[in-house]
Amino acid sequence: MLFLGKVSCLNNAGNFFSRIYQTNKAVETLKNALEQARKVFYTTPHITVASILNNLGAALKRAEKSNESLPCFKEGKEIMDQILGPNHAHPVTSDILNDMGTIYQDLGLPTEALQCYKDVYRMNSEIYGEDRASDAIATACSNIACDSEELGDFVEAKKFYNKAVEIDKKNSSTKNTNLVSSSICEVLEEPEESLKHMEEAREVAKNAGSKNFMVAIVLRDLGMKYDEMGRIEECKRCFQEAKEIGESLAQEDLSPAAVKQLEVLKNLET
Repeated sequence: MLFLGKVSCLNNAGNFFSRIYQTNKAVETLKNALEQARKVFYTTPHITVASILNNLGAALKRAEKSNESLPCFKEGKEIMDQILGPNHAHPVTSDILNDMGTIYQDLGLPTEALQCYKDVYRMNSEIYGEDRASDAIATACSNIACDSEELGDFVEAKKFYNKAVEIDKKNSSTKNTNLVSSSICEVLEEPEESLKHMEEAREVAKNAGSKNFMVAIVLRDLGMKYDEMGRIEECKRCFQEAKEIGESLAQEDLSPAAVKQLEVLKNLET
């Protein structure tokens, strides 16, 4: 029990260092935790070891050592499979696969990342129920959609972006998945559906009381869409709101790219 307590303390400390981006300390502490855990459990597969491997992999990723983190995630997944069998559903395994997916993305391997995210979606659907308004499922849907889009499968991307939108609605979430769904609809030449998603994005922003750069961009893009449709008064209202938000923002809080966009917003014709 004494050794397990030490393992737990090291694991928690490593996670803390990782969260505050003291990456070298995090990696060193989690490697120590893993070494101690292996001494406790020897060759017996144990969820504690799998969990530490996942945390170590995440810390290595934050230290920009993706190639080193991938073996940690793979070993963690293998341990969970040994404990629970193939095709199981468990939150620890879901976390491992989600992190593994981000590593494959970093390494430019979207096909492998997509398979990880699909496994995460299956697991979380089993754990939480497919129709439940779970952030974990919404995130998995967004990740699948993003990778599908990168691979050119826009129909699949639209399907999963829309799933994420529906979950965000149930959660009353202020995340604007509607924006990416709108973009996919544009690619698929579905202007009416694109407009619907953009209008929903505007409502989400308004209901959240948000007045930030991204809200201004939503309003600008919506105004441009109204302009294309000949709905001039609605176009003018959107442009005016976008300008007002843009003029209220402090430039020093924005990136250089956002500052350039801000100048465009301020010069919108209303």
